[in-house]
Amino acid sequence: MFKQLVSSKLLSSRVDADFYQPIYIDAELKIKKSKYRTLEELTHFVRKGVFDMPSSLYCEEGVPFLRISDFYGQSININRSIKIPKWKHLEEPKTTLRGGDLVLSKVGTTGKVAKIPLGKEVNISQNLVGISIIKNLIDSDYLLAAFASSYLALSIERHVTTAVQGKLTLDILRELPIPIFSKSVQSYIGEKIRHAELLSEWAKQLFTQANDEFEESIFWDPRVVEKVKYGRISPKKLENRLDHRFNSIEKFKAIDLLVENDIKLEQLENVYSITAMVGWKGLTTDHYVDDGPWLLRGVEFSDGVIDFDNLVMVERGKYLEQPQIHLKEGDVALSKDGTIGKAIVIPEINREFAVGSTIARLRKIDETLDPYYLEHCLNHDFLQVQIESYATGVAQPHITQEWIAKLLIPRVANEQEISTLIYKHHLAMNLAKALTNSSKRLVEALIEGQITENQLIEAQQALETGDNTKDRAILSKLSDKGYLAEDGKLLFSDLDKLYELLDEAKQAVDTREESA
Repeated sequence: MFKQLVSSKLLSSRVDADFYQPIYIDAELKIKKSKYRTLEELTHFVRKGVFDMPSSLYCEEGVPFLRISDFYGQSININRSIKIPKWKHLEEPKTTLRGGDLVLSKVGTTGKVAKIPLGKEVNISQNLVGISIIKNLIDSDYLLAAFASSYLALSIERHVTTAVQGKLTLDILRELPIPIFSKSVQSYIGEKIRHAELLSEWAKQLFTQANDEFEESIFWDPRVVEKVKYGRISPKKLENRLDHRFNSIEKFKAIDLLVENDIKLEQLENVYSITAMVGWKGLTTDHYVDDGPWLLRGVEFSDGVIDFDNLVMVERGKYLEQPQIHLKEGDVALSKDGTIGKAIVIPEINREFAVGSTIARLRKIDETLDPYYLEHCLNHDFLQVQIESYATGVAQPHITQEWIAKLLIPRVANEQEISTLIYKHHLAMNLAKALTNSSKRLVEALIEGQITENQLIEAQQALETGDNTKDRAILSKLSDKGYLAEDGKLLFSDLDKLYELLDEAKQAVDTREESA
């Protein structure tokens, strides 16, 4: 409970106390200290999506029809979105969005914002809001960064109505104050997001190349893991489990394919040690702290990126109880409960780190098997079908250390080439995340007066001449806590690597476009 006097200038039709919390008032005042315009003034329209779109109209080929499930960070996963017929799309012209426009969630998970990919045209569902940008008034990527900033996030949170399922009204969204800086500043901040998109696109190419090389090396045929209703298994292949899942036809067909092509298979326990905990000596959420060793669970990693911002931390005393599950650079984490079979290499870390009870730690004992190659193997269908067959449990699938140890790893001649591609994929994805994070931190720093427009203008002008000195000076001061924050983790630990990968990504994408 709090008590505070509120200026009559800040009063609105809302009379509930939460609306006037100091944190909300402070955020609005700071935004309005600088030049700002309402969202409506910067857009052609701010409109909710189509009210009624029966599922009977969904089709395999058509126009993407976006829902909140299609959000992937600040981008949209067009490939996963459902499709509607072109004729139905044309019946709903008011909710048509095009490349560069933004879409915002207004019901349930409120305030998430993503950008429509360039060159795409979409329609949106009723729980989303389409924001069509006036491009000569605002850089759409700058606006995306502004929405991601803590100040706009608080402004949106303040106006959410109802407690059970939060909602945002169009009137409120249209009146949101958007901090406006010079076009050069907007371009500088927006370019960070564009560079993030470039690295993400290149990372996809790297992964595809790595996967193609791997599958070619093992003579892979995806048809062998297609589900079948029944099949025959040689008695020689039966072990001490007789359940249908363990004796998966798909698993045996996959293994037979590699054996027939003389691919060497090695049990995981021969190349990596495996440690995991069923429980953790009474660890509960009561042992979570605001500052301490990190704890990795299955929900905090995907696509080569660990979400360090959302890792929980535990008391150091509890951490020290379990040295066998401490993590170091080069270890591989494998999820063994719930969503089983997700694997990721642990990158360079600057603090104590351990796996939770749902994760197994794999540590190299054979120097010839690179962890990035192992990670790719574990995430591939050849290993996934093995993991699925060894799992127990229905509601909560689980795989024990005993069965993890028996997983068969293909050994091929080009393991190092595949490892390098996966390593670069992860590095590009992590730098893309850091660049996206840097864009919102720069907006916050401008609002807070920690950095000036002139500094960003000079950095942008220098970049346009090929000089990254001023850009380097700014990025070196950004951490996960903000600009010039002393206790934060730097967003960019190696700026040379950032510029090197950006150049490599530009060349790769340009080459691909020329050959297309």
